[in-house]
Amino acid sequence: VNWHDAVAFADWLSAHTGQAYRLPSEAEWEYAARAGTKTPYHFRKTLEGQANYASTEVETSLGRRQSKPSLAPVGWFAPNYWGLHDVHGNIGEWTQDCWNTSYVGAPTDGGVWEAGDCAKRVVRGGHWRDEDPLALRSASRRAQLASANPREFFWHRTLHGEHTIGFRVVRSLSPLEAVATRIPAQMLSLGTDVTLDLAAHFRYDRTLTYEVRSSDAEVVSASVVGSMLTLSPIATGGATVTVTASDLVGNTATPWFSVQVDGRFRDCAECPEMVALPAGSFMMGAPEEEEGSGGSERPVHRVDFAAPFAIGVHEVTFAQWDACVAAGGCDGYEPWSHPQHGARADRPVTDVSWHDAQGYVEWLSAHTNETYRLPSEAEWEYAARAGTRTPFHFGETISTDQANYDGTTAYGDGDVGENRYKMLPVGSFPANAWGLHDVHGNAAEWTQDCRNNGSYDGAPADGGAWEEGDCAYRMTRGGSWPSPPEWVRSAARLPVRADWRNTEGIRVVRELGN
Repeated sequence: VNWHDAVAFADWLSAHTGQAYRLPSEAEWEYAARAGTKTPYHFRKTLEGQANYASTEVETSLGRRQSKPSLAPVGWFAPNYWGLHDVHGNIGEWTQDCWNTSYVGAPTDGGVWEAGDCAKRVVRGGHWRDEDPLALRSASRRAQLASANPREFFWHRTLHGEHTIGFRVVRSLSPLEAVATRIPAQMLSLGTDVTLDLAAHFRYDRTLTYEVRSSDAEVVSASVVGSMLTLSPIATGGATVTVTASDLVGNTATPWFSVQVDGRFRDCAECPEMVALPAGSFMMGAPEEEEGSGGSERPVHRVDFAAPFAIGVHEVTFAQWDACVAAGGCDGYEPWSHPQHGARADRPVTDVSWHDAQGYVEWLSAHTNETYRLPSEAEWEYAARAGTRTPFHFGETISTDQANYDGTTAYGDGDVGENRYKMLPVGSFPANAWGLHDVHGNAAEWTQDCRNNGSYDGAPADGGAWEEGDCAYRMTRGGSWPSPPEWVRSAARLPVRADWRNTEGIRVVRELGN
């Protein structure tokens, strides 16, 4: 884009929003790029992989290194102290100023220098084709014809048609907007209101009035009394809350912030954190072509959940089990933790049998006056998959960067990893789409179901536990830290004697009212 193209975009944006957008002056650009620093670059005196220019190797989304320079996505490198990304390199940026060969006679108020050679405009920041890092300095400036067609100049184009000049816009602020601070995103849990003092987000010496609006009142309602904003979560989901602040002379500011209601809750301080899952349907089991699957995972069949339920975000930890023992529950049993696993408090409790697990959920139910229990196999797999049909909730393959298991053999086209020979703290890996951590590996998890004939023939279709069959054995899911990758798949199931104490742990379910 040439300079006129950039100006046209700013004009459109102004008309589209009713606000005053424009290109920055050179002074505004450098003030913002430096963010209070006086070094050649906002981070230090030299460049060491913090910007995109011709001498940089850029990490791609596939984890490879590119030795050939190319344009990187915006925000690829860390921002400066004021939050601006890519002020050094990647793409040169048009400013409003006419070209002058020195600063003699330049404005001192930060405004645009509209005198000089206005057929040329100033470009700042350097770009990805610059081989000399000095061209990327905060103070570096160069001239370019304002009406140039970038496609006509090799300096602007590679053989792939990628260009070297773009732009960053400025928006003028009202006096009220100039003192408004960002309101952070809010994470809410069902049943818990949050109150914010809006006055804390406006450093203003005049009386303000506030109006608020939620983009989805069925997810979260928003109300304001004076300057106190109350957010009331109603259902899981996301919404945007817009605040309109006004003073008596007509200045306004309309900051907005995101709200996410994730359905998480705890019934007590020592209780497991839970997440509410929606009612719905899924296909349970694995097809024959899924690597590592067996006949016990077939036939693949539909399961329908008529009501929502809540399940643990993490496996029950040793600390949570110890709370049960301290309160006189769990038959006073204190499971053993091998020293190789390290500090036990935040690791999943293991060395508990299925019968021990029953003692824990009985105590938790009595302690909270709610109904806690072990999940059915169907509930466990529904929660672990979180809407996916792949062997693992993150895809077709697995690596030891994603879960704790014996990675010394590869699964499918995946990579060989490591065997850590120990459990890790709960939540050591990213959650699935419904917020559950560690459904693959770390500690196997007891379910309520009995062992049945090595297949799903006759299994319940309503999501309930299969309480018929050989109930001296109960089904475990998820695999554990010494398990091979095929044992930690979403569909994998393993019967274990109900009185066995080994690498099995617990993830609990809590029933929900209407």
